[in-house]
Order: sequence, then structure tokens, then C-alpha cells
Amino acid sequence: MKITFITDSYGGPRIHQKMEEVSYEQTFPSLSKLELIKYGHEVEIDYASFRKSTDLPSLFEKHKDADTYIIQAGIVDAYPRPLSQQLTISQSFLAKSLRRIIRLNRRFFIKYVRNKPWTTEQEFAEAVEKVCRNSKAKLIWINIAPVNILQEKETPGANNAIRNFNKILSDVIKKHSNCVELNIYNLLTSTKNYEIYLHPIDSHLNKEGNRFYADEILKLL
Repeated sequence: MKITFITDSYGGPRIHQKMEEVSYEQTFPSLSKLELIKYGHEVEIDYASFRKSTDLPSLFEKHKDADTYIIQAGIVDAYPRPLSQQLTISQSFLAKSLRRIIRLNRRFFIKYVRNKPWTTEQEFAEAVEKVCRNSKAKLIWINIAPVNILQEKETPGANNAIRNFNKILSDVIKKHSNCVELNIYNLLTSTKNYEIYLHPIDSHLNKEGNRFYADEILKLL
């Protein structure tokens, strides 16, 4: 069986202050692959920073021959943003200056200046629906993980926005018999201290978080 992982930056390696804290081999797609190939499965991994769920329909033109897809819904869709996607990614002097100013008090900008996800709830629902409807393969959707207390403080309403998008995801995939949800949000928040699985600064997965994801994916498979 061919299994394809499609993720955003949560599925990739993490580097902080030029230090590699999670290597490619320690990511949850790679950990899962290591186990799956023991059983004769072919595994393909495609991760990308800033990948939105709205990017997925076109991406399936690239990966259209798998039997099972493990798709991570991107936090980049739901996360409240003080800047547009273009200004967040741009390397122009203006964009860099704006980002430096916002970092001084992100909470203020989120609360009083601009608070808008890069994807609307309708766009998110339509993208998920399109993927589910157009694929005959088995689709395992990993919903969006919670952020830690620091990120919730810096970006007020982040976890509420994530819960809203997760509900939309769940509502859509329930309508399709080829789709299964891995509710990672509930699995993490039901643990005693889910922050042990997240990087203390940016809420991406640390080594333990990647292992947690891999274990849950393998159990589901």
C-alpha cells in the first residue's frame, strides 16, 4: 500500500537560533515511515512551511496515486494574524520593519489593530470538501493542535479560532465515508500537561510531540 503524508511545518524539522531541535528523521512523518516500511508499505512525505489547507486541492494533482493519505490540517489557516500572508512572508524592508514593530507587542496589535486569519472559515470548508469529494482513497485528517499558554497570551483567541476550524473540519469529513479524523486537539488537551509536547516558544512540535503524533497515527492505521 502506498501512504502519502501531506503536512505544513508541523511535519517538518525545527531549527531555533541556528540549533536543530527536531531533525527530519525525528518528525512524525519520518517516524511513522520507519515503522510502516517494515510492513512493506511505500511511504511518501510532503511538508511545507506556511502551507494552508486551501492549498490541498491543487496539491492532489501532484500526489494522486496513493491508497491512503494522512493530511494535517494547517494551523496557518486558523491562526489569528496581525498581517496579511504577503506581508508576513515578504522580505521587503517595509514588511520586515512591520514585523519587528509587531513583535514588540503582538498582543496589542492582535487585540486592537488587526486580527484576521489567512483563510476564511468558508474557504477552509470548501477546500476540505473538495479534497474529500474528489478522492477515492482513504483520507486520514489530523486536526489542528492547540497552542501553548505563551502563544495564547501573545495571540489572544488563538485556541478558540483553532477549535472553530476543527469543528468545520469534523463536520465536513463526517459526510464522507472515505474520511477519518484523528482528533489530535482532544488527545493533547486531555493529557495532564499537553505543553510537554510543544516547543515553549512557537508551539510547534518538539521531539516528544512528534513521537506522540507518530504513535497515534500508527495506532489508527
